[in-house]
Amino acid sequence: MITIRQIFIFRLLYQHVAYMKKAYLWMAISIVGWGLSTTFVELGLRDYGPIPSLIYRFGLASIITIFILAGTKNLKVLQLFKHKLTWVIGILDSAGMIMAYYAQSFGIPPGLAALLMILYVVWTPLFSRLILKKSLKIKHLLSVILSLLGIVLILTEGNFKNIVTGDSRFMGYILLILTSISWSLYFIFTEIQQQKGTSDITDTLGNFSSVIIINFFFSAFIGMITLDFAFPPAISWIWIGLLAVFSTVIAFFTYYEALKEIDANLVSILLLLQIIIPYFIDIVFLDKTYTFWVIIGSIILLLSAALAALPSFNKVDKGHKKTS
Repeated sequence: MITIRQIFIFRLLYQHVAYMKKAYLWMAISIVGWGLSTTFVELGLRDYGPIPSLIYRFGLASIITIFILAGTKNLKVLQLFKHKLTWVIGILDSAGMIMAYYAQSFGIPPGLAALLMILYVVWTPLFSRLILKKSLKIKHLLSVILSLLGIVLILTEGNFKNIVTGDSRFMGYILLILTSISWSLYFIFTEIQQQKGTSDITDTLGNFSSVIIINFFFSAFIGMITLDFAFPPAISWIWIGLLAVFSTVIAFFTYYEALKEIDANLVSILLLLQIIIPYFIDIVFLDKTYTFWVIIGSIILLLSAALAALPSFNKVDKGHKKTS
């Protein structure tokens, strides 16, 4: 005979399973949104420049974000703008975004661009050791060695003369590596901010919201310096809109919801799945070709990122992950 206590337990289990299914659905949306971002960027850059693309992408995303914060009564997170660290974090993220956009203008395929940017998971433990004095494990050193090997294979494509002669995409590769370094510093300073701030405004919601808005301010500032404010052609608004709405706002807020139920370490590993999406689109739809050496280098880079993301290291930011 089933007791009331057993019914209660079954009901709790059912609710837990339902919540977890919904959490993984949110996670899947985030993976797809961030996985498509580099493809959207490339398609947008065919008809439009990097800086104006960033200005209108994050301008639109900022407007949507403020409306969401107002609707959910979370406008208090905007108090973060009073703190210097908020601006440091936002500018580090923005600098990475600008370098990533310029890198893709050199013709780097979206799949390879996404993979090189996600190397922040490899550099973050190193900077954590240098800045936060955290422990560094053997697996982190191994992941760095593997990533350097993968980078060399991609840059040289099996021939070291390519570094001397200079491939037209070489500067793009360098910018993407610098992007991953900039984003790793973003995570370091985010943790410092959370340690110094109050938990009610320095959580994931507050940090991502402020970063989205600062991205707009910083790209607009660069636009004023370069006098690059050209209004987007009609076709470009498709990719700007998709980047702003799907790959920025929706991807973030679904990720935020997923983190409420899924362990952050597991999330770190799941997010590596986003790499599959641009590679698939590159090969199947965009007719991109990858040489043997680039493929091998890409596999090694993915392995190094997976190794760095495996649990055991105290994550820099339990509630944060980044993409283009």
